[in-house]
Amino acid sequence: DGPDYPDIDPEDKDALIERLRLENAVLRAVQDVLKAGSLDGMSNREKTLVIDRLRPAGKWSLRELTGFLRISRSSYDYQRRAIARPDRLAPLRDVVRRVFLEDGDGARGYRFVVRRLRELDDPVRVSEKVVRRIMREEGLVPRWMRRR
Repeated sequence: DGPDYPDIDPEDKDALIERLRLENAVLRAVQDVLKAGSLDGMSNREKTLVIDRLRPAGKWSLRELTGFLRISRSSYDYQRRAIARPDRLAPLRDVVRRVFLEDGDGARGYRFVVRRLRELDDPVRVSEKVVRRIMREEGLVPRWMRRR
C-alpha cells in the first residue's frame, strides 16, 4: 500500500526497497540543502547540490540520481562548473563593505557607496545594480531608509 513505480516489478521487493532508500536519501538531502521538502520547485543548481551531497555515499550511480531528480547530465555538468567558478566580484565585495562601514554607523545606502567608489584614488566604475546586489548578498542594510 505505497507508491507505484512502473519501472519496478511489484514482486521484486529488493528493487522496491532500494528505490525507497534512494527516495528517502534524496528527500533528506533536499531538506539539508533547501530547508524544505519540495522536489518540484528546485532549480538545477539546487538539484546539483543534492546530487553532490549524495554521491560520496556511493550507493547510487550518477544516472540514477539525475534520472530521479529529472536533470540532464549536461545540465548537471554545467552547474558543477558554475558552482566551482570563483566569484568575479570578490575584490569588489571587500571595497563595498569597507566604504559602507567607513562612517561607522552604516547609515548610508547604495547611492552613497557608488559615489564613494567613483571618488576613490583608484576609481571603481560599477553599476548601481551591482552595488545593490552585493549589499543585499552581504547583508549591508542601512539602519534607516528615507520615507517616500
